[in-house]
Amino acid sequence: MYTYGFSLFYVGGGFLLLCALGFRGPVTPLVNLLAYIGSQSYSVYLWHMPVAMWGALVIANRFPPYYSWFIYAASYLLGAVGCGIAMSLLTEFPVLRIRDRLFPSRGASLSTNATGSNNALQATGAE
Repeated sequence: MYTYGFSLFYVGGGFLLLCALGFRGPVTPLVNLLAYIGSQSYSVYLWHMPVAMWGALVIANRFPPYYSWFIYAASYLLGAVGCGIAMSLLTEFPVLRIRDRLFPSRGASLSTNATGSNNALQATGAE
């Protein structure tokens, strides 16, 4: 049971990863919004508990009991995402810019230009 189940789990996970690498989803405003929230997700993760304990709970207690769960859920979701994005923009990204200025990367860039060729390969003359 354990041997076959774990082996199939790893093979299936690898297959899903390969499928995800080749998937090109639609570019819509909703997808762009979700991608932006995803880029801020670590900060949202860090701030979701303070929002739950201090913000959402205080807001939900000001409403009648039959509305409190919906008010709590909405204020928790919007508050965690909003506070996470705000704190990310105020703290995380400025500190990362300082880090990059003080300690620049010694490796070549992995970005590609408009023709699709790798900038690192062009810099070394390997292309």
